[in-house]
Amino acid sequence: MKVLLLEDDFSTNAAMVHELEEFGFIVDSCLDGESAMNLVYEKKHDLYVLDINVPNFDGYEVLKFIVEKYPNALTIMISTHIEIEYLKKAFALGSND
Repeated sequence: MKVLLLEDDFSTNAAMVHELEEFGFIVDSCLDGESAMNLVYEKKHDLYVLDINVPNFDGYEVLKFIVEKYPNALTIMISTHIEIEYLKKAFALGSND
């Protein structure tokens, strides 16, 4: 299973990549929204894990692009924000979890 991971914190990104690969996933990781958009444009992944607050294009913008290009894509939004508004927006834009 191919996963695109968008997480701008280098340590968190590296830890998540390590764990996902330990479970057999093939991971393309990005530290900013522009890199994620380029990867979404270039190839389809089975799962998209997106942080909300990242440089360049934020996770919401990347999510919108994914949903437009691949309407049935599986997406998970991650964030340190605990406010319900962030979750509501992610679901409204098409995030699965």
